[in-house]
Amino acid sequence: MKLLSVTARANLIGIVVVLLASASILFISLRFVVLEELHEQLTLKAQRIESAISSGHEFYDPFTSIQELSGEDVSLGENVFSDTLIYDDTQNEYEDYRMLETVRNVDGRLYRIKTATSRVEWEEFLGIIFAVFLGISALLLIVMQIINQRLTRKIWTPFFTNLKRVQSFSLQSKEAIQFEESSVREFTELNEVLERMTSKVQQDYGALKDFTENASHEIQTPLAVILSSLDQLGQSPTLDEAAAARIETIKGAATRLSKLNRNLLLLTKIENRQFSTAETLNLKKVLSSHLEMMEDLFATKKILPT
Repeated sequence: MKLLSVTARANLIGIVVVLLASASILFISLRFVVLEELHEQLTLKAQRIESAISSGHEFYDPFTSIQELSGEDVSLGENVFSDTLIYDDTQNEYEDYRMLETVRNVDGRLYRIKTATSRVEWEEFLGIIFAVFLGISALLLIVMQIINQRLTRKIWTPFFTNLKRVQSFSLQSKEAIQFEESSVREFTELNEVLERMTSKVQQDYGALKDFTENASHEIQTPLAVILSSLDQLGQSPTLDEAAAARIETIKGAATRLSKLNRNLLLLTKIENRQFSTAETLNLKKVLSSHLEMMEDLFATKKILPT
């Protein structure tokens, strides 16, 4: 997986987690505020009911019931809140209500007061706020994703350009590699390190190449002198058979050493890809031509082709 994908996924997961946590906190907070507001409304409504009973006025509310108690052992002034369902005739369905049940002492007489208020409007208000938050969060995620993609693309473009240049870098090139400049300090430091490294590698490669060529030529020259001297010694009329045999042995060893030196030089050039020209060869055709030239030798040695 690419680095950009890893960082983008990590950022996205982090943002989603934060938004989900924020949404949970917001929902709990709003629900608490709504319940507190409903409790405050019900408490004030119970106080108005108590005042109406004390003044002898009737208090009509379809969601309120008042029951006078006769010496029952009850707790005065204790507010008990609960959720309930009340049938709505206009909409022909049950709706959520928040109910308050309390016992009040009015002029020495005990009354159990039950009153309720609808939660529908508050629930709708809570749902609207929560939906707006989710919409803003989704928009924020989309905008941040777009900004992140464009920003990272702009920031990482020099890096990918330099990466391609490093991949196409050749030791045989005498020109120093040129890196794309970046406003990011880390990328700038990386470019400086790569420039020093490639320059050092080119210098080391050039030094190794010169050493190999010089060493090969320096070895080849004394070998040529040795072979030439051996040829002259081999033509001397004063040599006996033993001395001539030794000279031929030395000459054979020097010849093998000369061939070995040329082969090492060739292998070094192949390893370093030091080719002046490059062409495609038909290996089958080359082998066939050599076999044709060696047919007489094969026949003499009685070697049969397989």
